[in-house]
Amino acid sequence: TFSTSAGSSAVFKTIADINLLTTLQPDSQVLLRKGQTWRETLIIPSSGTSGHPITFGAFGSGAKPLILGSTQITNWEQSGTNIWRAVLAVEPAQIWFINTDGSVKWNWEKATSAECVAEYDWTWSNGYLIVNAPNDPDTRYTSIEADARKWCVKGKGSWGDYNNDWIIVQDLECRYASDISVPTALPIGIGFYTGSNNIVQRNTVSYIGKLNGYTPVNENIGTCISFRGNNNIAQNNIVHDCGTHGIEVI
Repeated sequence: TFSTSAGSSAVFKTIADINLLTTLQPDSQVLLRKGQTWRETLIIPSSGTSGHPITFGAFGSGAKPLILGSTQITNWEQSGTNIWRAVLAVEPAQIWFINTDGSVKWNWEKATSAECVAEYDWTWSNGYLIVNAPNDPDTRYTSIEADARKWCVKGKGSWGDYNNDWIIVQDLECRYASDISVPTALPIGIGFYTGSNNIVQRNTVSYIGKLNGYTPVNENIGTCISFRGNNNIAQNNIVHDCGTHGIEVI
């Protein structure tokens, strides 16, 4: 599913394999096959140099490679009138309903299942995700997604020190990242922190963070594309449905 080039070629099956690479050199390309989906975080392992960036992009035909920060929830059982539940060990920060027409609905968590009175209402309790749906969510929706990772694509390092330079990220689609268990580590679709001279272009990034308007305000977070270094460029991207910021440059 992956093709890399740095004087020689190699093929990998998981993003985790890419994250562990120590041999990426300037002018390398890491390409994800179009039409495929990964439920992992791409952590860029190396930096390029001036005039010789490392490129992360796509190859093949079809839809952009899709990187999801979520896990799909299945095997629903009815527990009341229009109330369904499925096993989910950890309380999510956000879930998304993907309708059969491709539209996406997201909503704020309700305090209890008794408050889940309309379709798309949801809550979590004692190891179960609970939703309101007119019939079995496994068939009513294409998918119900619950956040599992904070980031889709990020620079290498801990929060506040994503320090890759001379990187190009292009032609990818990133969705459904949101996890506020560590409030200082904000959910980001594609992000560099202290890195400089990076280009993010022709990507589609959406549904990052928590639905705007959630309270308390400091939990109303999520940025589709984030730069906090110098001389970075974001161009020709499509961004929408972000918790706080579409494109953040600080």
